[in-house]
Amino acid sequence: MTEATTDKSVPQARLDSWKSIGRYIGRSPRTAQRWFSDYGLPIRRVGGDSGPIFAYTDELDSWLRKRGSVAEADSGGSARPVLLHTTTSLREETEQSEVFDFHSSPGLRRGRSGELTTLAQRMWETLSVPNFSAVTRLFRDAIDLDPGNARAFAGLSCALVAGGLLDNLNSPIGTASAEDALRRAFEIEPDSIDVYCSRAWVKMSSERDWQSARRGFDEILSRRPDHTPAVVGRALLHIAEGRLDEASDLLLETSTQNPLSAPILVIRCWNEYLAGRSTAALDMLTQGRRSGQSGPILDAVEALAIVNLEDQDRRIERLEALSADSTIHGAHRLLIQGLLGYSYGMSGESREAHRILHDFMDSGSRKLADCGYPLALALLGLDDRANAMGWLKQSYCEGSLWSFGFPTDPILAVLRNDPQYKLSFANLSYPVESPTPQLASAS
Repeated sequence: MTEATTDKSVPQARLDSWKSIGRYIGRSPRTAQRWFSDYGLPIRRVGGDSGPIFAYTDELDSWLRKRGSVAEADSGGSARPVLLHTTTSLREETEQSEVFDFHSSPGLRRGRSGELTTLAQRMWETLSVPNFSAVTRLFRDAIDLDPGNARAFAGLSCALVAGGLLDNLNSPIGTASAEDALRRAFEIEPDSIDVYCSRAWVKMSSERDWQSARRGFDEILSRRPDHTPAVVGRALLHIAEGRLDEASDLLLETSTQNPLSAPILVIRCWNEYLAGRSTAALDMLTQGRRSGQSGPILDAVEALAIVNLEDQDRRIERLEALSADSTIHGAHRLLIQGLLGYSYGMSGESREAHRILHDFMDSGSRKLADCGYPLALALLGLDDRANAMGWLKQSYCEGSLWSFGFPTDPILAVLRNDPQYKLSFANLSYPVESPTPQLASAS
């Protein structure tokens, strides 16, 4: 095609590369090329079809307005063309957050902020460990684009709290950031379901206000039974209540609707272990890995199930293999090491058990989030109950995931009848079972 003529009396800003065009429309260069090919984005060429491309900003604005007027009717104000919304991939969406022009008009920024928030919430459905940083970044980008986006603030808070539990990312900075994001979300839109969910997570994880967390999760699930963050949170609360069958039923129902959800798979497998159904837990793990699920927390849950299932010789062999093959770093790797120490101690190999304890102390592992549970297990294998109970209390105080299961954890059964255990844990709060659990009615 040849270069078209323009009205020389009207000055027009000209963009001379796919990159500059992509930045202007708030999309990646690849998406701009696809929009040109599939939907007629007004791109011009110098010379023939293979000549250099350029575009005028006023023509791009006019094209976007025409497409956006249709989109707004269907998507609540987003300026994004409806046809394009269904053909953009998750990878492209993530790339686009990096190239968006933050100096665009307020309307475009608000629309893009809403899109990024929706994308981050979709990623919750298949959340894996590498996703945590991507999800939090998307929420932060959404907030930068629109500081009035309550969903983004609430989503960021929830992702930070869940990341602290499921990936041992607990830190004072992360906790403070989660609480501040929740406060801002509540100031903007206090009745939002996303704000309810974030507040329930903070109440459960940081404050251990079990009753408020229960009300929050039940209220959300009465409105949205498939709300993944609320399902995962409520299942954890069921576990802390000792209601393992209720947790299993809730997770099973949701997993049939969303089989790719990594958080649901992890909590389901762990719940089966806690209920003494380690064979079922390992079967679920195997099926999950065949469908592409992976990650350090799955390996950690597998190690727990192995200890509860195998005889001593076979147990040590499998744990050593899991430790050698695993790419785990941080606290989840420490759990496998702690279970190895426990198994060595229980089988009479005290020298190997003490070696693992020595490695814990020398490696600075005690500075990591939730080293308490792995250390307690290694000490328990050596029958050092007093010190084991001290590290369990630290794990609880750090708000670790594993502490939710202490009241039913099979490996801790030997401690629960110990008078010193009952005395030591008397001042730690766990939720009291409600006799007739049911969902709260929507207000």
